[in-house]
Amino acid sequence: MLILNGHEGKEGLHQAICGDCDTIVFLVSHLVKRMSLPINLTKSTLIVLDKLATEGPMYPAELAKKSGLAMRTVTLALKTLQIGNLCKKVPNLQDIRKPLYHADQEKVRELQRNMEIWRSMVNLQVPR
Repeated sequence: MLILNGHEGKEGLHQAICGDCDTIVFLVSHLVKRMSLPINLTKSTLIVLDKLATEGPMYPAELAKKSGLAMRTVTLALKTLQIGNLCKKVPNLQDIRKPLYHADQEKVRELQRNMEIWRSMVNLQVPR
């Protein structure tokens, strides 16, 4: 379970607190800089990271279908997450044409811990 409210009532990164998604993207981007990650997390990247972290390893087409994002957007998000070491690409032994992507759970937890700190600093309401 991650940082923000998700679409189906689950907690996830892709839906903003109180409907202010731009604030969340801004905060997460600042957290990424503080964590010394060389990437810029967009809304799409956060959605992909959330899906990987909550639903486990997936291949790009499956991520696109489950997230409702275009395949090109998912591919770019996965490349961004790989650059920041937030996910890893591993061969799918059942179908070598469909590599699996795994979220780095430790980095996700670190991002979550930092997000909790930032939320308290900016006094955003945290739904539980």
